[in-house]
Amino acid sequence: NNIANCNNLIANVSEASPSVFAEDELEKNMIWGEALGLRALIHFDMLRMFAPSMLKDDGKAYIPYVDVYPTIVPSYENNKEILRKIVNDLKAAKDLLAKCDTIKENKHWMSTENRMLVTAMLARVYCWAGEYGNAYKEAKEVVDATYSTGSTSTASCFNFSNSLTTNRKDYNSIIMTFFKSTCYEDYLPYMTKGNDVVLVVNTTNLFGDEAGADDRNLDLFGDWDGGDIKYSFKYDIKEGTSGTDMIPAIRLSEMYYIMGEYFAYKDEFSKAGEMLDKVRYARGISTTNLASSIGSLEVFHTHLIKEMRREFVGEGQMFFQYKRLDQKPKDNVVFVFDKPNNEDI
Repeated sequence: NNIANCNNLIANVSEASPSVFAEDELEKNMIWGEALGLRALIHFDMLRMFAPSMLKDDGKAYIPYVDVYPTIVPSYENNKEILRKIVNDLKAAKDLLAKCDTIKENKHWMSTENRMLVTAMLARVYCWAGEYGNAYKEAKEVVDATYSTGSTSTASCFNFSNSLTTNRKDYNSIIMTFFKSTCYEDYLPYMTKGNDVVLVVNTTNLFGDEAGADDRNLDLFGDWDGGDIKYSFKYDIKEGTSGTDMIPAIRLSEMYYIMGEYFAYKDEFSKAGEMLDKVRYARGISTTNLASSIGSLEVFHTHLIKEMRREFVGEGQMFFQYKRLDQKPKDNVVFVFDKPNNEDI
């Protein structure tokens, strides 16, 4: 059990002497912080699957937050309490990882990225909780993050690729990713004609009159039927090629979307549209000007969903975004998963 492993690790590393680690306090803090962050991540995804969104919150207890090892029968808690504990773990993780990042001799890209991963998770969690001000603060920190490239120079930690043709997953903009060595092999059946289940998209519906400008359409889809139906190139990267094993989990674009939503809830629709425009411009839509065409929260959310559908193809994001905003793409969609039978004791 991954959560049990995290708890076991946290219990031991928190009490261990720094002297048992090769890098002393630095390594201890890094391991401790990463374990706290992973525990929070797993609980957050459990909450998103097995509990209603905050828009539909009924105050009932849906999942436990297991933070003690060993635990036999944990108590279930409501959405707000689970989110509070997730935030607390992420804040503690961020503080521990910051200690690795702020020591001059250890200030490099990887230590900064680990802290930014936790910061991005905080932005996502706060957005799910409806705490848009806090979400904006964390998202902006990620967008503005830099790492040292020399004694006086820095570079942005995350940026958008200039070309998706040779960088289909845009790994420059990925903040968190999972890795699977057989990713291409596992995806191959779903882009093979004749297979019982294939993953295809009507790109005319998805991109509309911007199909000729949007790089995500031009570079990330291949022909399927000679018409509007196409398949995604995103995972069509043969083994041994850079990026083939990556499964993106959090992107830079999501940080801009979170910042935009903060402005939209403040009725600052020009700034909200500007955040969407940042991503759209990076994706090749040079004439984008949503900053002047969004005049309400409802219109903003319409554009937000449209942009997320284009940006997150094949990344498992849209189910949670539809759920968070209580927008069912189909009438029969079920947003709350049934509790597994083995949870009934």
